[in-house]
Amino acid sequence: MKTSVRKAYIDNLRWAILLILIPYHTAMAWNSWAEPNYIYFEKNRLISSIIVFFSPYFMPLLFLLAGANII
Repeated sequence: MKTSVRKAYIDNLRWAILLILIPYHTAMAWNSWAEPNYIYFEKNRLISSIIVFFSPYFMPLLFLLAGANII
């Protein structure tokens, strides 16, 4: 059975995306399209646009990198 070697650059990409997700989820407090928060934050259209643009890419990219690391 062939053993695979972990690719360090893929692990580094995964950590970078995970670190980007922290401010992404924090910015969701100012989002105007999601569920309302229990604490009122002023809505920001620019932050909402950024979140709407990037939201379809984060999880598929993490799954892609997780799968690429086992090949």
